[in-house]
Amino acid sequence: MADVVAAGLICLLGVFLLGWSGSHALGRTLLVRDASGDVIALELADARTLSVEGLKGDTVIEIARGAARFVSSPCPHKTCIKRGTISRSGEWIACVPNGIFATVKGETEYDGVTP
Repeated sequence: MADVVAAGLICLLGVFLLGWSGSHALGRTLLVRDASGDVIALELADARTLSVEGLKGDTVIEIARGAARFVSSPCPHKTCIKRGTISRSGEWIACVPNGIFATVKGETEYDGVTP
């Protein structure tokens, strides 16, 4: 009986830790690093479309309704476009072949380790 209780408690702890580590607050700023290493900061509250020059051509990023997504990119597999939108602090999208990286930052960052 004690084994069943211990296993149940471990499962509950695991579910709690997964939920806690994945609960990032909504982000406020999108940081975009282009292929040359320059960083562009954009507010997620401001709807706009941005064209960023990469190693293979331009990647188009759209910000709308507090979220960002890659709309087009010259990469072969379009994995960055298939990723969908990002809006929570800590989420990111990258087009590796084109050298473009975008991440969402918020007021507070939680990583599950830092107190």
